[in-house]
Amino acid sequence: MSHKQRLGAKNLWRIVILAGLAGGMAEIVWIAAYSAAGGISGWPVARAITASFSLAWAELPAGAIIGVAIHFLLSFLVAGLFIHLLWKPYLRQRSAITTVVTSLFSLATIWGINFWWVLPALHPAFVDLLPATITFISKLFFGLALSAVLTRHMVSRAVLLTRFAK
Repeated sequence: MSHKQRLGAKNLWRIVILAGLAGGMAEIVWIAAYSAAGGISGWPVARAITASFSLAWAELPAGAIIGVAIHFLLSFLVAGLFIHLLWKPYLRQRSAITTVVTSLFSLATIWGINFWWVLPALHPAFVDLLPATITFISKLFFGLALSAVLTRHMVSRAVLLTRFAK
């Protein structure tokens, strides 16, 4: 089986989904842990995600759950863009540390754009829900989880391609 067949569209989508889930969950776990440690609810953050897209949806009883769904959709988008624009064409053939550093840098850049330009324009109150350091660390955890999925795939592929002598 050729390398192109092993990294076919189905396998690539599986990697995007796993990386998006891992990154999205890493952020949720971090924000939940921070919220629990501070004795506050994390649900207003989820509702604020919804409000960034639709104030009417945010007012629904399921507004926070909609925010979690939006969060994961955005997580899949970020993972997909990273994989298709950076990892597949450039990073996959390089070292795992290159993937980790690039994912951290990419997610830090996304955080900067999001919290300095996008959110202040869409939903200014969102920016003040949590300390900037906490949200920045959240994005770094996303980057670590994303790179963990990708480096796991890189190691697995390398092991699969290894021929052992008898």
